[in-house]
Amino acid sequence: MYEYVRLILEHPIFHDLFEAALQLGDVPDKEYVAKKMREYQVCGENLIVRRSSSVRAWLYWILTLVNEGYYDNEIPVMLVGNASNSPLFRTHELYHTANPYARVGLFMAETAGTIRFSWDAAFRDYTPIWLNLCDDKTYQKLLETEEIAEMPTFPQEGSIRKMDGVLVIKVSEEYHLDADWKNKMMSGEYD
Repeated sequence: MYEYVRLILEHPIFHDLFEAALQLGDVPDKEYVAKKMREYQVCGENLIVRRSSSVRAWLYWILTLVNEGYYDNEIPVMLVGNASNSPLFRTHELYHTANPYARVGLFMAETAGTIRFSWDAAFRDYTPIWLNLCDDKTYQKLLETEEIAEMPTFPQEGSIRKMDGVLVIKVSEEYHLDADWKNKMMSGEYD
């Protein structure tokens, strides 16, 4: 876990904003984050509002890890749920008209392995973070527990827990395995 956080905080904007978060005891507001993004020229003006939400979510995640004592690089991670079903996930108006395979954050849920692979690919391709994801067998076992069903979703309190030596982060309620995922996706059932 230290490695993930270290990689994020290597970026000057995250480093500065995280220091501000530590001083405030909370993540800076969206306007302050947007102002810093402009100063660092991290993206075009048309993306700042949308991306500032993502920056704040990452800062909140790191601050939560620190505050709840989960800051440990050895513990495997399990991300539960489709990113696209999270209240923090932002989409463009064209998102739902795109081919299902082109929708970032909408993961196949056929097996524990496909979910793990999707999360791994998202982090590998879109962030500088390498996640130590738990193995498929552990993922499948934990996915079937009542404890995960009762967990709130991130960023609510209790959305990050240690279970059987795994750091579990529940991103959304859309997490049940579905062997018929592909047919449902292509028919538009997941829109």
